[in-house]
Amino acid sequence: GINAEYGVTMATNTATTASGMELINLTPEELLHKMNELQESKRVLRKSLRDYEKAFLNKHGRKVLKEDRGIKEPEYNEYKKIKAKIRLVETLLKKSDGSATI
Repeated sequence: GINAEYGVTMATNTATTASGMELINLTPEELLHKMNELQESKRVLRKSLRDYEKAFLNKHGRKVLKEDRGIKEPEYNEYKKIKAKIRLVETLLKKSDGSATI
């Protein structure tokens, strides 16, 4: 089944290919629901990462570099995975019969 949990606590062990196979079998309505969940997860993570980046800038006087991510690295990785899943859902919705709109 599809994991309905979202946000920062979203499971990080879902590989794109495995979740992609799950997504392929969803109806357009289920894809729209999944898209909403993913977008909410993305918003939560983006806010958390932006807050970290602002605090880092204030403390160090420069932007966060890749090597500065430290304990936030899992969140950056999850954000990247969510963006990829959103692109996949968008593609699947476009391939559907067109009755579902984003």
